Amino acid sequence: MLKPAIDRPPLTKPDETVQQPKPSGGQGKVMLVDRELGFIVVDFTFSQLPPAEQKYYVYRGNQQVGEIITTGQVDETFLVADINKGDIRAGDLVRPE
Repeated sequence: MLKPAIDRPPLTKPDETVQQPKPSGGQGKVMLVDRELGFIVVDFTFSQLPPAEQKYYVYRGNQQVGEIITTGQVDETFLVADINKGDIRAGDLVRPE
């Protein structure tokens, strides 16, 4: 004999919006810029390395000067990222927002 279905509340409320996760990882410092090949090397010695394919922003002081996409190419505390746009220089800071 079949048992009647149990009434359960939905897992999410109908008016809830699903938010995209923010990039994880901390702040890094641009160590090398190769404009010809369109990539930079970022030092994350004092922060967690971010995952691949994340959009990060590059700052000089308080001004945003560029945008990068992280890659999976890492070496302990260093990360390679593709330059998406901007005038990025060694010494600039990289962070997720």
